[in-house]
Amino acid sequence: MQDSWKLLKEKRNRLMLTQVEVSDALDIGFGTYQRYEHGIVKPHRMSLGTGLALCALLDIDPYELAFGTDKETYMLQENFNEKIPQIPQL
Repeated sequence: MQDSWKLLKEKRNRLMLTQVEVSDALDIGFGTYQRYEHGIVKPHRMSLGTGLALCALLDIDPYELAFGTDKETYMLQENFNEKIPQIPQL
């Protein structure tokens, strides 16, 4: 499980983007993006639109950003299949 701020920085650097370029693309303030990337503001505090735009821009799975893992692993860890009520057959 990788910290979201490390993931953001790693992906941004891999794409050779600056923090200013990312913040401009997301239409958010430079300081706001810096707080995301430095781990001061956690991903769950982002608006849904900003989070999804950030994932699209940096090619990040939204589950990986929000929970530090892919969707399948997250759902297995949380035992979602046991928590979802079964729909009766008609």
